[in-house]
Amino acid sequence: MKKKIIIAVVVIVGIIIATIGYFVIKDLSQENILRMEAVELNGKDEMSDDYMKIEIKTTGDYALVETAIKNYMKDYSINFQKSMEVINEDKFSQILSVENYEQDGPNFVETKELIKKGKEGFEKYSAELLNMTEEEKIMSYLDQSLESYYQDLYKELLLVTLGFDNYDELRQDCLDGIEIINTTMKGIENIIDYLIQEKGNWKIDDGMILFQTDEQLEGYNALVDQLDV
Repeated sequence: MKKKIIIAVVVIVGIIIATIGYFVIKDLSQENILRMEAVELNGKDEMSDDYMKIEIKTTGDYALVETAIKNYMKDYSINFQKSMEVINEDKFSQILSVENYEQDGPNFVETKELIKKGKEGFEKYSAELLNMTEEEKIMSYLDQSLESYYQDLYKELLLVTLGFDNYDELRQDCLDGIEIINTTMKGIENIIDYLIQEKGNWKIDDGMILFQTDEQLEGYNALVDQLDV
């Protein structure tokens, strides 16, 4: 009788161990899938529609983490694209062309309006992009009722997805990018303002801008050099 009881206990313990083992293996498998997804996301382009196609490949709490990461990246990509579209429009990229000088100079009414709208649009979308580097905003995508393990995993894998070592680096990179574009836009505006100021002292001849004096030409070239494009 004791032997039967011992055998029964051994069987039960074996089942428990096997069950625990199954869930441990399954848990590790889900985490592995999630990590692979983060690495794959890292290879995508923020300017493409890759982040719009959200497919969840994990289950349970891991699926909540995966969903949060992919929703964050979708919104990040949307704001990034909008901020870039504002300054990548064909008209904006042609502001310093000879053709624009001929068509809109010397008062550059349409050009000044285009620059104004471009600056306002970029300010709006870049502000939202910068806001997305705030920890509170980042964590708002994740269910806060999840255990700390999943919250830490989310923060870790989101950095993997974004390609940064830490969130300070992410924010600084965003700030640096915004500063570069703002400086470039200001540089373009300075050149147009200079041409307006010197109207009557320059003309377009055979596809080139010509000034009446070397000093005026040097002033123009100095602004172009500052633009560093």
